[in-house]
Amino acid sequence: MGKLRTREIFESATVSLVAVERVDMQRHVSNIGCHVYGSIEPIAVIVHSMGRVYALDTTGNSMDLDQLERDLDDSGVSLS
Repeated sequence: MGKLRTREIFESATVSLVAVERVDMQRHVSNIGCHVYGSIEPIAVIVHSMGRVYALDTTGNSMDLDQLERDLDDSGVSLS
């Protein structure tokens, strides 16, 4: 499992959207060189709107925000 990261993707006066992504990097060193492989996988979008905060998965279904925050803490990322 890769590390999770967050990044703000939209902000207005009434709403902000934060993407949660899993980033995985691998490398392989051999006699002929070094190969680096990476992937970024979308996990969720956190919506801050009118004093309400909630998370949606990649299919638009509601997610457990507390569990997502624990997963982010495990990756060393804070939402605040």
